[in-house]
Amino acid sequence: MIFHGAFPLPLTGLGGLPPSADVKQLQHTLKQLSALAADPSIDPGAEDGLVGEHTRTAVAAALRFIAPRLPSKPVQVAVTGLSVALPLSSDVDGLIRKNAAMITSAINIALATITPVNPPPPVAPTPWWQSTIGRGALLAFAGILTLTFVMHRRRVE
Repeated sequence: MIFHGAFPLPLTGLGGLPPSADVKQLQHTLKQLSALAADPSIDPGAEDGLVGEHTRTAVAAALRFIAPRLPSKPVQVAVTGLSVALPLSSDVDGLIRKNAAMITSAINIALATITPVNPPPPVAPTPWWQSTIGRGALLAFAGILTLTFVMHRRRVE
C-alpha cells in the first residue's frame, strides 16, 4: 500500500491490476528454479505478485527450460504451447496471471525431476613437496645431507 494523504492506495502493476497471490507463488517458484538450475534468466526479480518485465522474461525462460524435462507428453505439449503463445499474445500479463497456478504446477513437477547444478568441488592445494619448487628443495636438501655424511666419513678415515 502506498499512502497519499489520509487514504491508502493499493499498489498496482502497469495494467492497473492488483497483486495476485498466484503470481506471487509463481515468482517464488521461479526463484527456486533459477537457483536450482543456476540460470539467472529465470529469476523474476521481486516477489511482489505483479507481472512486470522481469516476470515475463523469467516465465518465458522457465517454460523453455522445463518443457523437455517434464515427464508426460501432454504436459510437455501444453507447456510448449503456452511458451509459444506468450510472445504472440497481445495480453501477455493477463495470460501469465490467468495461468500462473498451472505454470507453477508445471515448474514444481520439473523441480522434482531436476538434479541440482553443483559447482565443481574445490581443487585441493598440492602439497609443497609435490610442487616443482618443493621437489627442488628436497633434492637440494638431500644433496647437502649426502655431502655432509661423505665429508664426515672422509674426516673419520
